Amino acid sequence: SASLKAVRPMPFVLTYVGRQMEDGGHAGGGGDHNLFIRGGVFDGNGCAGGVQAMGLRHFTLADTTYRNARGVGLQLGDPALPNTVAGGYEIVADNLYFVCTRPGLAGNIGLLTYIGDSHFTDIVVVDHTVGICDRRWSNRFTRCHVWGGPIPPAKPGEMREMLKDSICFDIQSDGCILRDCYADTGAIGFKIAGNTSLLGCYY
Repeated sequence: SASLKAVRPMPFVLTYVGRQMEDGGHAGGGGDHNLFIRGGVFDGNGCAGGVQAMGLRHFTLADTTYRNARGVGLQLGDPALPNTVAGGYEIVADNLYFVCTRPGLAGNIGLLTYIGDSHFTDIVVVDHTVGICDRRWSNRFTRCHVWGGPIPPAKPGEMREMLKDSICFDIQSDGCILRDCYADTGAIGFKIAGNTSLLGCYY
């Protein structure tokens, strides 16, 4: 039930780095298993991202709110680091809520993944320029709902900033499945660049 809030510019409110995915380059090494982030609020307060988590194997994310992120609400993995250090797989994410209520944060992303073989269920993203962006492989998204538009523009007369150039689902991966997902009030509902299945999805 903790609430962590940024009070000055920083990359993320919380950065979590798990143990290396492999020891000495051999599969099945010393990665941590069955760890979790449950509950709470990560508030970027317009000056920080929410959470960056990497080095994950069978990790659970559940029942958490990510608020007013500058940049990214939740980033899993880091493409600038070796995958054995910063990658991840077999993540179970459920009941995550991303919301942006302040102007001046256009260009942000709710959920950004650089990990694979994971399951994301009942995710809601409100008022981000990009709702969910997947850049790895073989992830499953079920009952995810992305919508935006109500945040007023920073300058009068401009388009509502979270709607301008917005993408609800930006899928740049292969082997991805979206089931019963809803893209609501984005300039682009589903932007698909890889081998992806949409089952029961709606825009």
